[in-house]
Amino acid sequence: MKKTVQSGKRSVRSKAEEAFPCNNEAWTKLSHFAVELAMLSSEDNVEEFIMRKIKEISGAEVAIFNEYNSENRTTTIRHIEMEHRFFDEVSKLLGTHIYGIHTEVNDEMYHEMTAELVGMRSSLYEMAMGAISRGVAASIQTLLKLDRFIGLAYVIEGQLYGTSVLAMRKNQP
Repeated sequence: MKKTVQSGKRSVRSKAEEAFPCNNEAWTKLSHFAVELAMLSSEDNVEEFIMRKIKEISGAEVAIFNEYNSENRTTTIRHIEMEHRFFDEVSKLLGTHIYGIHTEVNDEMYHEMTAELVGMRSSLYEMAMGAISRGVAASIQTLLKLDRFIGLAYVIEGQLYGTSVLAMRKNQP
C-alpha cells in the first residue's frame, strides 16, 4: 500500500521549520531517527518509538500520540511520553486516567487537521479541542510549566490516521 502525505495551505516543511528551529544537531538526530524507524520490526511498537524520538529531538516536555477512529470519529490517546512523576498528578487533575481521554472530531476539526498538518496553539484547552475543561487544562499547563503546543496530523492516502501533540516548556527553544 502506497502511503502519501497530503500538504496543506502552507508547506508541511515550512511549518515544521517554524515549529522546530533548524540546527545541525536536530537535523542529525532526525536523520538517525529515520534510519532507526526504517529498521523497526513488525513486532515493535511504532507509535511508542516515534513519540520517544520526537520528544527527544524536539525537547518537548510531553509527547502524545492519538489514534483516530473513523467509525466513531474520535481520537484516543494511545501513547504518552512524560516524566513518570507527573502521570499521577495529571490523572488526578483530569479525574480519569490519561489514556481514558477521547476527543470527538467534528467535520470542521477533521478538515482543519487534514489541511494543516502542523499546528501551533498557546493553550492546552485549545489543543485538546474541548476534551479537557478550561480550568483543568490551565492547571495541567501550570503544573508542567507549558506555554505552547505543537500539533501534528498523520494523513495516509488522504485519510486521518492519528495526531501527536508536543507540549513545550516556557523558555524552551
